Amino acid sequence: MVQRTDLDPHSHDWWSQLLDPMRRVGARVAEFFSPSAEAAATEESYEIALELPGMSDDEIQLEVHAGRLVVTGEKRAQREESGKDY
Repeated sequence: MVQRTDLDPHSHDWWSQLLDPMRRVGARVAEFFSPSAEAAATEESYEIALELPGMSDDEIQLEVHAGRLVVTGEKRAQREESGKDY
């Protein structure tokens, strides 16, 4: 179903209506680059599985902020090319 909304310049919400498509694109890009994850709960703990291929334990940081688990890391690709100019 498609719903049409008019951008009313006198509405206090017109700016968010204008930026909403860009927010949706940003969310899709973030979803594309986010790793696959699964979470489950047992009586004793929470279990979280992340797919982080090619990353070692020392490249991943785990922190808890305001009751949220934050996983950060950076995967760098290095390769040596000889005989080619880029």
